[in-house]
Amino acid sequence: PLVLVLIGAVALSFVMKEWLDACAVLFVVLLNALLGVIQEYKAERSLEALKKMASPRARVIRKGEMIEIPSESLVPGDIVVIQTGDLIPADIRLIESFNLEVNESILTGEQFPVSKESDVVLNKNTIVAERKNLCYMGTMATTGRGSGIVVATGKDTEMGLIASSLGVIKKEKTPIEKRMSGLSKWLLCIFLSVSFLVFILGIVRGEKFQGMFLEATSLAVAAIPESLPAIVTIVLSLGVLKMSKINAIVRRLASVETLGSTSVICTDKTGTLTENRMSVTHVSYDNNILKIEDANPYNPNLEKILEVSFHCNDAYIKDNSKLGDPTEIALLEFKEKMRKDLNLYPRVKEIPFDSRRKMMTTFHKKDDKSLIVYSKGAFEVILDRCSLILHKNKIEKLTRSLREEVGNTAFKMTEKGLRVLGFAYSCLNTIPDLIKEEDLIFLGMVGIEDPLRAEAEASIKECKKAGIRTIMVTGDHSQTAKTYAKKLGIYNDKTSLISGEELSYISKGELAKRINEISVFARVSPEDKLKIIEALKESDSIVAMTGDGVNDAPALKKADI
Repeated sequence: PLVLVLIGAVALSFVMKEWLDACAVLFVVLLNALLGVIQEYKAERSLEALKKMASPRARVIRKGEMIEIPSESLVPGDIVVIQTGDLIPADIRLIESFNLEVNESILTGEQFPVSKESDVVLNKNTIVAERKNLCYMGTMATTGRGSGIVVATGKDTEMGLIASSLGVIKKEKTPIEKRMSGLSKWLLCIFLSVSFLVFILGIVRGEKFQGMFLEATSLAVAAIPESLPAIVTIVLSLGVLKMSKINAIVRRLASVETLGSTSVICTDKTGTLTENRMSVTHVSYDNNILKIEDANPYNPNLEKILEVSFHCNDAYIKDNSKLGDPTEIALLEFKEKMRKDLNLYPRVKEIPFDSRRKMMTTFHKKDDKSLIVYSKGAFEVILDRCSLILHKNKIEKLTRSLREEVGNTAFKMTEKGLRVLGFAYSCLNTIPDLIKEEDLIFLGMVGIEDPLRAEAEASIKECKKAGIRTIMVTGDHSQTAKTYAKKLGIYNDKTSLISGEELSYISKGELAKRINEISVFARVSPEDKLKIIEALKESDSIVAMTGDGVNDAPALKKADI
């Protein structure tokens, strides 16, 4: 509004033939606009460079033949073939799946790959994160293969629905825009009132109408602080420049001021507070839980666990990049971290991982007559297949008490927010005709997690010192979210956690009243995130939202930052 008033002043100055005043004010207006345009144009160009991504292609079966087409050419009814490493090109209902796992973190926030099954029939109200028979556009197949029928493309996909919801969210003014707008209106009212009063008093005194009109108009133009918009723009531009030096792109100038006014930060977990990659951080044998940096690589149990990690593994290295299932890549990296040279045995047979069996077994030729068997999988499944245990450097019978000890140790690991894998092996003196996964020797377990970013905890402490609250908003399970939030100092005994299911029964008004006591929201949908942002804004908070997934988009747009 202040710039509009200045433009009006320019017009009046020209009418009154006050050429110097008119040119001076016009220069300020143009300078203000130019500064803003240059800064925001630079930001847009930087953002466009970040957005350049190759359009994915899809393998489809048409007229009985498999062909590769651009994903935008897909139509509902197409049969798409999915393989490890593929970006899913549309929403697909699976018709067959073979050990297929998909990373859906970009859509649901779930940190671990999700097992997909074609023969499952689900209730139509099943939440997106639990739909095991569907693959969604933009997610990625991490292991296995499958095929399915395209059921939705473009705006009709889950990704598309999120994109469509963005159009409903109105762009709101930033705090400085609101204040400048209010100030402009007040100044305009004061200037016009004073000018009108001077005009009336002049007429009452008997001055000429034309002379008093020019006097009153000149007074109004002179009183307008024409440098104010330019000063604000210059100060914000300096802020943008300072941010660019620490590699932060600021799209709109006013955002710099809003960033300084932030009182609450809502942060996603996966990929924002964590690295969004799987890593082995703990190992357990002899019922001890150790961080891997504290483990002795020459311990017989650990040596065998490393052997299983390396041999019973389908991940591989190509062009210095590790490819395969994120969990199996983590096991490869685990072996590298231990810097342990292993005996290498050629694989002769395998029973691949299956979502029902929840384990994988490989058979390796030790010599001409004997085999060594390696198994890994869910610890409880591996434990059930074992009759012996390598305990304190001796192979012993796996008694009930030892089983209970292993179970208790595994529970302690899951309480730390770890995904627990069990390891076992056996030796066969002859190569049997019928391969079985039984009578194995239990070795121990590893704990896998998505590690916290090194700078995350320090950043949260810095925000706390600045009087900024941090709230975790994630698609992960409640226990996982609580564990990470405790580590980061976000969750404590004085705060509470709410799941997406609980959130669906709470009205916006009630949530706004309770919002100050909640520090973690778990298993939430994009709609839930939007509801949280709206509740915070109702409580007069200036809200910043961070996130790297499409599921964060509506809340990102609604937030002040």
